[in-house]
Amino acid sequence: MRLVLFAVALAAFGLTLSGIFLLRGYEKVNINLAGQTIAYNAEPSLFDGDRGRASALVEAMQSVGSVQHASILDASGDELASWSRPYGVANGFFREFFNRVFWPESYRIPVRHGGERIGTVVMRGNAQGLVRYSISGLVIALCCLGITLIATRMLARELEEQIIMPLEHVAEVAAAVRNERAFSRRVSLSGIQEVDNFGQDFNALLEELEGWHNSMQVENKALAHQAEHDGLTGLGNRVRFERMLAGTTADAARRDSRFSILFIDLDHFKAINDDYGHPAGDHVLTEFGARLRASVRGQDQVFRLGGDEFAILLDPAQERLHPHQVAARIEAAMLPPVTLRNGERVVISPSIGTATYPQDGLDPEELMRKADAKMYQRKREQAGKQG
Repeated sequence: MRLVLFAVALAAFGLTLSGIFLLRGYEKVNINLAGQTIAYNAEPSLFDGDRGRASALVEAMQSVGSVQHASILDASGDELASWSRPYGVANGFFREFFNRVFWPESYRIPVRHGGERIGTVVMRGNAQGLVRYSISGLVIALCCLGITLIATRMLARELEEQIIMPLEHVAEVAAAVRNERAFSRRVSLSGIQEVDNFGQDFNALLEELEGWHNSMQVENKALAHQAEHDGLTGLGNRVRFERMLAGTTADAARRDSRFSILFIDLDHFKAINDDYGHPAGDHVLTEFGARLRASVRGQDQVFRLGGDEFAILLDPAQERLHPHQVAARIEAAMLPPVTLRNGERVVISPSIGTATYPQDGLDPEELMRKADAKMYQRKREQAGKQG
C-alpha cells in the first residue's frame, strides 16, 4: 500500500510541477508581450516627458493578471511612470514571498527610436496564478491519494476475504488434521475458482486420508483383538489374561481390596483327541469355553491359556461369591454330556484351582503359581478317586 501511495504522490507531484513550469513559461510570454506593447506606445511620452500618459500606459497592466509591476524609465534611468499591483493586508507577506520565488528576475524591454535607445520598460511577474494552480494541484493530489487509499483498503479487504481467509482456513484444517487427527474436517469453498479448485483437491486428499485412517483403525482393532483373543473359542488368550491380572493386582493393592482367579484344566482331553480326532477336540474346547462363560457373571473374564487350560478372573467389584462357589457352578455346568458332530456324546470334567489376593499372593506370578498348584492337586485327587 505504501508503494502505491508513493507512486500516486510522485505522479501528482510530477504533473503539478510540470504544469507550473508550463504555466510560468506561458505567463512569461504574456509579460514580454505586455512590456513590448508599453514600449511601443511609450515613445511619445518619453520624447515629451509626459508622465500622465506614461502612467496611463503602466496602469493599464491591471487587466493583465500575470503582471505585478510595470515601470517606464527614460534614457538616463530615471523613472517616468510606475505601477505595482497592491498586496492585501492579510496575505501581503506571502504574496511577496511567492512573487520572489516564482519571478526572481525582472524583464527589461528597451524603447528605441531610429535605432537609438530612448528608454526602458521594466516588468515583474505576478505569482498569484501560479500559486492558485499549485494549490489546486495539491488539493487534487490529496484527493487522488485519498481515493487511492480508500480503493486500496477496499481491495485489500476483498483480497483478505476472498483469498487470504480461505487460505488461512485451509491451514487451520491442515493443522487440525495433523494435530488432532480430525480427518472428517473439510475446506469450505470461497467462490473464487482458483482457490476453490485448490480447496476441492485438498478435500479429495482429506477423503483419501480419512479412508486410509479408518481402514488402519479397523485393521489395528482387528490385530489387537487377534493378539489378545483365542481364535478357536473367542475367549481372551494368555497375553490378555496376564495383562489384566497385572492391572487388577495393582488396583487391588491401591484400593486394599481382594479378588480371585481360577485355573481350569479339562480332564482326559487327550483321550478325546485320540478317540474322535482333532475336529471333535476343537468342538469340545469350544463347548467347554461357552459353558465357562455361561457359568460366571457378566463382569467376570474367561480366558483360554492354551491347549485345554483355561482361567477366570473374577471381577473384584463383584467379589461376593466365594471362588469355591464359582468352581461348584462350573462343575455343575459340565455335567451334561457334549454331543459331537457325529452324534456321539462325551462327558467332560474340569479340574479347578483357585487363588485369592492377598491371602494366596501379592503379585500375579505368585497367584498364578498357587492357582496352578491347586488345580493339579485337584486333578490328582480326582485321579485317585477314579483309581
